[in-house]
Amino acid sequence: MKILAIIVLLTLLLLTNNKTSADTIAYWRFENGTSGGKHLGDQDDWYLDSTGNSNNLSSWAEASRPTYTDKVPFGEVPVSGITNLLALDFVPWQDLGTFGTNMGHMINAYPFSSSFTVECMVKINIFNWQVAVGKDGRPGLTGDPDFHIKFRNDSSADHKIHFGFYDTNTTFIHCMSSFDYNTGEWYKIAAVCDGTQAYLYVKEEADADYELESSSASSGGLLVTDASWTVGRGMWMANPADFVNGIIDEVRISDTALNPTQFLGYVETFKPYPPDIKNVQYFPYPDPVDKDNVTIQAQITTANSTITNAVLEYSLDSGSYVSLTMATNITPDIYTATIISQAIDTVVDFRIIADNMDSQSTTSDVSQYTVKEEILWTTVLVAGDTASGYPGMTSMDVAPNGIAGFVYRQGAIGARYVEESSLGNLNPAVDISTNMQGYISNIRFGSDNEPRVSLSYDFNDLGGVTFVQRTNNAWISPVVVVSNIFSYDNDRRHSLTLVDNAPTVLWYENYQNSGTPGKLCTGNIGGDSFTYIEVESPAFAPTFPADSRRPFMLATDSEGKRHLALQGPGWEDERLYYGVETSKGSGSFGWEQVPVDLTHSNAFAEQIGFTLDNNDKPYIVVRDYNSDPNYAALYYNTDGTWIRQLLSPQGTWNRAAVAYDSWHDCMWVVHSSAGEGGNLLRLWSTRSGNWKQEQTITNGPFIETISGFGFTDEGVMKLAFTPAVDSTDLVYMYSTTFSDIPEPGVIIGGIALAFLAFRRK
Repeated sequence: MKILAIIVLLTLLLLTNNKTSADTIAYWRFENGTSGGKHLGDQDDWYLDSTGNSNNLSSWAEASRPTYTDKVPFGEVPVSGITNLLALDFVPWQDLGTFGTNMGHMINAYPFSSSFTVECMVKINIFNWQVAVGKDGRPGLTGDPDFHIKFRNDSSADHKIHFGFYDTNTTFIHCMSSFDYNTGEWYKIAAVCDGTQAYLYVKEEADADYELESSSASSGGLLVTDASWTVGRGMWMANPADFVNGIIDEVRISDTALNPTQFLGYVETFKPYPPDIKNVQYFPYPDPVDKDNVTIQAQITTANSTITNAVLEYSLDSGSYVSLTMATNITPDIYTATIISQAIDTVVDFRIIADNMDSQSTTSDVSQYTVKEEILWTTVLVAGDTASGYPGMTSMDVAPNGIAGFVYRQGAIGARYVEESSLGNLNPAVDISTNMQGYISNIRFGSDNEPRVSLSYDFNDLGGVTFVQRTNNAWISPVVVVSNIFSYDNDRRHSLTLVDNAPTVLWYENYQNSGTPGKLCTGNIGGDSFTYIEVESPAFAPTFPADSRRPFMLATDSEGKRHLALQGPGWEDERLYYGVETSKGSGSFGWEQVPVDLTHSNAFAEQIGFTLDNNDKPYIVVRDYNSDPNYAALYYNTDGTWIRQLLSPQGTWNRAAVAYDSWHDCMWVVHSSAGEGGNLLRLWSTRSGNWKQEQTITNGPFIETISGFGFTDEGVMKLAFTPAVDSTDLVYMYSTTFSDIPEPGVIIGGIALAFLAFRRK
């Protein structure tokens, strides 16, 4: 009897184990690699399914390969205690799927029709539409695929985690997080369906356990289709879409509705865990200046134990560490300490060490900031009635006498001109056109300190350019430079430069249909007559109409020859070209391509930065699309060789300008950048002899257009921009920090510029 009982017991155990094994259909842990490396193969089932079901993942092609990283959500999987060393770091166009050499991946057609659980650990780098785990297909009339766990980026600024799928009744079921996700934080996600109800559970970094975010009724489980599962992207309208920029780890798919105590990230209540240090921040952010004491703050918690000690260690310029005891703040679990002010250009490294009562210790990653020189700005509202909406390109230029002039379109009316009477003081706006001209504008001052202006020609939806200039303080009537019928606002892009005070306009005509590159329009000194020639662009053409976003800019050198920077084609194979007129007035350009091994430019570079230095050498700023995160990239050629200088992370869109500063005999760049608390403008210069970030200007909203950037001969730095897509404001800033001109007291009028507080103390 005893032997029989043992046999029965063993049989039951085996059956139980088989059932548990069968419940987990795929489990991708991403442990077979090396941190910082990539697997050099595709469609070969490299990324192992640890269940033994052979549902291994593969990259599709070389461009699809993610990078292994040791930045993991936990050192061991809480529910199992299994060591966790690696995760996968994805950037857009990188993804994995069940489409390798084993074309019989059983999970693709597996019937999760009764119930399922899909789990993943995700840390997102940017706000965008991104799918961590998905299943291909398009069962319904909408663009949604079979299944997805998606990080949303709604136009209403909602950033929710979204779990959606088609149930067995072909109804799209979805659940949404109650909170907006943050970048740079780990989320442990479980999407569950028990056949009658779907549930979204999320464990945030600050949560002790998974929390139910929302639920929705369903008819059965997942609709049965034979389609690939993916990690790192989803589908929309049956096309690959919503690629992840972030880290993904520990993806598990089960054919049963697990309860939260079975989720991978579940922590047993009785087990003490080492201190968890997160949300490490420093203030003022992001660029303390030499007058600032810097406060370091972090959230420090421990599971089933108590924090007994928290220490901040910091070093100056790679010196020895100095220790400071961190004090608890009013907010629970928040610890702070203050680093005293340091000299300009000091590099400060800091880390946090925390201990709990169970003798467990955690040391944070080393963070760093560089002390900047304080650059004080004065902000002036030029206009609050500009034409809002994309692209809305206002413009500014600095005259030889140092006066700044501004052009914008007034709502749905016409173009207006505003000029300084003295530094920071503005004359009343002057109407310089009618018929809604000027949605996109350019301004250049001649050597006579008179403004010349090119305007997009918008009347009755006519594409083209008009030109207007001031002579002896009188504005001439706008002259049509060139026109063409367009239905696409972005095709009204153009660039303006002057040769001996006579205007030159480069206009890309309707090449959506014809493929023609454009017209180089040369005006007479009075600006009332233009002739044009066709410009032969480098040998590439748009692949479809939406590729019309090729950015370009003109400049004139000291000999009167025109220079052209051109980036494109605007979608796939990005290239950067630089052309120089063969002789003054010839209209013929000699072209060179910036080496491909340097350029990985932005597929949607809306605003290219371009100028010549005092030696007629080119400086071009675009977005490096293949860096992670995407950086602003400066390309310059001063000695016959193109150099790439990566500047700062740029975020989604390229907004950039570059200018020569005769006061310091150096170059400056300003570019848009994503960052904490919104979007930023970053300043770089060669004032110290090498490229160095001078300051981060925080302003909050998305930068729609950098309208102009320049310097007076006395070293006054001038910058103008439109602060957001739907903003009607044109904002002007100037800094006299480096100049001999005293900064006057200027009253900011029109609006409360709280969101334009360019110094956040």
